[in-house]
Amino acid sequence: SDEELSDASHEEEASASEEEVPDDGENQDECFHCKDGGDLLLCDGCPRSFHFECLVPPMRKSDMPAGDWLCEFCVAKSA
Repeated sequence: SDEELSDASHEEEASASEEEVPDDGENQDECFHCKDGGDLLLCDGCPRSFHFECLVPPMRKSDMPAGDWLCEFCVAKSA
């Protein structure tokens, strides 16, 4: 029935962890940490996006390295 289908899809949404990021080839348009939009730093290794001030440790735009930038999750994955 339709009710059973809507219950099942709701359970799937609830069980998705914060660590799972859909990879559709585009970065997210909200910060992974605070879930707000704005001026975001885009990870070159995954779809996550971050505000400079939400990074751990925070980073200034002037400290942005040249070339590709990897978020804390991608750095930890490659270690």
